[in-house]
Amino acid sequence: MRAPPLVLYQGQFEDSAMRSQRVSEADVRAAVRRQGLARLEDVGAVVLEADGTFSVIQNIAERPSALADIPELGGSNEENKEK
Repeated sequence: MRAPPLVLYQGQFEDSAMRSQRVSEADVRAAVRRQGLARLEDVGAVVLEADGTFSVIQNIAERPSALADIPELGGSNEENKEK
């Protein structure tokens, strides 16, 4: 199984992931607004899930287990399977 793409990290758009997934900045901004957040700078990460929905993570703690399958954050699918 392929890792879900990270499309925003620490308030910054991940342009290459967005291009490859055909996701626009407007799509990501809308997902952030749906979570009730007003500033991209307050978002730790936005992940595009396999079903096409966005997961918006407000704060990223040290070694966040819900993000264990995101390689850009130091995780891997193998690490996730172990937990």
